[in-house]
Amino acid sequence: MKKSENLQFIDTISTYILKKWVQLFLIASIALYSLATLGDIVNNLLRNKLGFIQILEQNILNSSLFLENVLPVSCLLASLFLLNNLKQHSELIAILASGYSLLRMALVCLTFGVIVSFGQFLNVGFWKPYLESQKKLWSPQNEKNNNVATISQNKIWIKHKSYFGHYQVFDHIHNRMIAPNLFFYNDQFKPVKFVQAQSAQYQGDNSWVFINVKVIDNLEKNQFPLVTKVEKLILPLFENPRTISEFEADLKSLHVINLYRFLNHIKDTGINLIPYYLQVYGTLSQAILCLIFTIFPFAFPMGVSSRHESTGKALLYGLIVSIGFLGLNVAMVNLMLGFKIPPAFSILAFPVTSLVFLYQKLHPKVTL
Repeated sequence: MKKSENLQFIDTISTYILKKWVQLFLIASIALYSLATLGDIVNNLLRNKLGFIQILEQNILNSSLFLENVLPVSCLLASLFLLNNLKQHSELIAILASGYSLLRMALVCLTFGVIVSFGQFLNVGFWKPYLESQKKLWSPQNEKNNNVATISQNKIWIKHKSYFGHYQVFDHIHNRMIAPNLFFYNDQFKPVKFVQAQSAQYQGDNSWVFINVKVIDNLEKNQFPLVTKVEKLILPLFENPRTISEFEADLKSLHVINLYRFLNHIKDTGINLIPYYLQVYGTLSQAILCLIFTIFPFAFPMGVSSRHESTGKALLYGLIVSIGFLGLNVAMVNLMLGFKIPPAFSILAFPVTSLVFLYQKLHPKVTL
């Protein structure tokens, strides 16, 4: 009977703590998101001089970026304000004296923190790429171009009024297409020839040198196509490295799963794919960051026995922790990449290690 009462008491405290944490999280996230939105509106009014509809569109397009920064900091502030609020009302001392540990308190808050973390994963991995795909459609200032490019079936497809085709990936260091395949057609939109090559090197003035080429010609004639193989072939294309860079910005519009599949498909081409792998694993890193910031204040609480801790001190503490951790995380990633450590380990090692360390740090804090 006594054990049952103890369990009921623990459940009551856990529910009370979780409700408080969720309320504080919502307050912090709404306040921070509103501040970010207000700053963006002022910037668009004063510097970009946009109209009301355009400002509204920009706010929607930037919503993922706002959430990416707001959610982890809101988790940190919610935990800080929870402890601060419990201390001010002498509740924290009573809770800890009853045998309820900071570890249990952190794990209770972490139940909702996991939901926030999953939301961050969806935001960075799916919502952000979707908004990237909408930017060209929503921005009237973008110049219209006869060239069209899209990413499908793990290839980058290009189209112009005289040809269409695809290539596997573009080497920006050497200005070279890898594995181009192009169909050329005439004014009646009938196919004329098909060109397949190992690579295509940009020479300037929209001139490209195709290397190790197979050409299937006379496709428009009522005769068997002519197949020839040449070492080099110079062809004019309307694409150039600048427009291809714009096309490949569409990589940012691939959600995290499709981007990972695409990168695995082209990883053997020898192209530097580290920035894109950082984008993939950065999605997981941002999700883990929400978990770290949720439990950090419990592992390093400010004056558990002190009753009078101002909200200003909690805000300052949160600011120092968030800036310090993010700065250290970036430094560690750059350091490990400098030593040629794989991107997955480089970007996930520090957050995962920090999460494990915080969990272990909480274990000695069993009771007051």
